[in-house]
Amino acid sequence: MAEIVLKNIVRSVGGRVILNDVSLAVNDGECLAIVGPSGAGKTTLLRIVSGLDQADSGTILIGSKDCTKLPAYQRGVSMIFQNAALFPHTKVRDNILYGVHGKITEEQLQETARLMSVSQLLDRYPEGLSAGEKQRVGIARALVRKPLVLLLDEPFSSLDARLKEQMRDEMMTIHKQLGMTMISVTHDQSEAMAMGDRIAVMKDGGIIACDVPKKLYDDPDDIETASFFGVPQINLFSRGDEIVGIRPECLKEGGNEQGFVSACTEDGYRYFVTLLWKTETLMMISDHKYDAGQIISFGWDTDKEMIFDKNSGKRKRL
Repeated sequence: MAEIVLKNIVRSVGGRVILNDVSLAVNDGECLAIVGPSGAGKTTLLRIVSGLDQADSGTILIGSKDCTKLPAYQRGVSMIFQNAALFPHTKVRDNILYGVHGKITEEQLQETARLMSVSQLLDRYPEGLSAGEKQRVGIARALVRKPLVLLLDEPFSSLDARLKEQMRDEMMTIHKQLGMTMISVTHDQSEAMAMGDRIAVMKDGGIIACDVPKKLYDDPDDIETASFFGVPQINLFSRGDEIVGIRPECLKEGGNEQGFVSACTEDGYRYFVTLLWKTETLMMISDHKYDAGQIISFGWDTDKEMIFDKNSGKRKRL
């Protein structure tokens, strides 16, 4: 397959900087998830890799080939969008084959259809397909040309939770089976954690962190990354010239602190407990249900604390 190397990518639109000197490497056969708030530049970066948009400056290498100025169809890249964008008056088989440069045999079409479980749909029209079936056809269209790189722009965001999880798991099985390099853009942190061999965190047109999921969650280098991952979010409170971060699951019943329960929300087998403590509001994950208005004792192990500089937001390490 192919490694992707981006060097010093810059993109501005109407005087607004969308991507600011972005450099990134995606290993051959790796799935890199890209997360970040709306407007961070995630989709623009994906479109520049695909060739659907052009960088103002910088270099794009796919494999050993400089693709910076190449048109999309010469890059060996396929992209899957939020909307499958199927042609309603064209059969599924023709939708899958649309835009293919070069000959695709019936055997190759059938192989891809079997892979995506759409063989029985090939002679149907998109109008009668479910949302999940349409997305399967869209993925088949991306895979049939056997790309070096597969780009995903939140393709499961419009699906219900159960179907989204199913499609995500199938996509990861296909990724491992085919061994292709993949970049997946998502707003969903749980999806990024599940799919990404590594995760890149974007903010304001730049990459502020890139590492394996466990490192980003357990040992982030800055307060932005720490805050992005985790449901509920990490607890943050001031202590002198520092900001202390403690994950909700690290708070525990019993201890030297007293908290006022302002809310307790059931989440399946566990409870999210909102505590008013001193001048702060903290979240605790508990196996026990508490009533609003209760006063409870709680605490945490100091070795679970993450200490950040109040001004820069960078992690302070011993």
